Amino acid sequence: MQVLGHPGKLPSVVTEIDVTYYLLRRLLGVKSEGGKTKQEKVLKMKKGELLLVNIGSTSTGANVVEVKPV
Repeated sequence: MQVLGHPGKLPSVVTEIDVTYYLLRRLLGVKSEGGKTKQEKVLKMKKGELLLVNIGSTSTGANVVEVKPV
């Protein structure tokens, strides 16, 4: 991402955020080894997992550093 602004007036860079999330119960459109489409259960998020995070039209990689029970 690129941001243009006056020197000294740009927002600070954020490297860590807290997120409340809801996982879908099943993945749709996943192909099995035989080429057939099947539904897969979604596993719970875990520490160390790599994610692709989409915010608006921007996508970026993320690393889960902690998962707190709800």
